[in-house]
Amino acid sequence: MAIYFKNNRRANNLKSKAGFTLIEIMVTTAILVFLMSAIWSSGSFRGSDFSVMISQEKLRLLMTRAKSMTINSIFGTGVDSCGYGIRIEANRAFIFLDKGTCNGGSNQTYDPGEEVTGSVNSISLTEGLTFIPSTGETAEVVFIPPNPRVVINNSETEELTVQVKSPTGLSRKVIINRQGLINLSN
Repeated sequence: MAIYFKNNRRANNLKSKAGFTLIEIMVTTAILVFLMSAIWSSGSFRGSDFSVMISQEKLRLLMTRAKSMTINSIFGTGVDSCGYGIRIEANRAFIFLDKGTCNGGSNQTYDPGEEVTGSVNSISLTEGLTFIPSTGETAEVVFIPPNPRVVINNSETEELTVQVKSPTGLSRKVIINRQGLINLSN
C-alpha cells in the first residue's frame, strides 16, 4: 500500500505543474504582439518600396511609348506633328503630341490641348508618391523623328533624372539622356 500512495502523490504533483500560469500566458502574448507589430510595420515599408519601383517602371515605359510613337509617326500617320513628348509633373506624367512641322511651327514643348488621351498614355501617382525632376518642378522630353532626336526641356540639357519618391523617403530614379537611352537607378 505504501507504494501505491507514493506513486499516486507523484502523479498529483505532476498534474498541478503541467499548466501555464496567467503571468506566463500574458508574457507570451505580449511577445507575440510585439513580433507581429514589427512584421506588420516592415511589411508596410516594403509595400511602399514596391509602389516606388512600380511607378519607376511605369515612367520608363511611358517614355519608351512616346519614343516608339515618334518612330512610328514617320510612316505616315497623317498627323501634322514633330514627334511625341512626355510631360512630367509632381504627381502625374503624360504623353503629348508636339503639333506643327519639324521645320517650323513646332515649339518642342507641351502646349495645352496636345495631350494624347487614353489610359496607356498617362500615369497618376497615388499613396503620396511624387515625381521630382532634376530640372525643376516639371520636365518635358520631346522625341523628334526620324532617329529620334531628344530635346529635354527645350534646351541643350544633356540628361534628365526623375526621382520617384515616397513619403517615407524611399526613392528610385529614371534617367534619360539626349541620345534617348532610358536607364533605371536606385
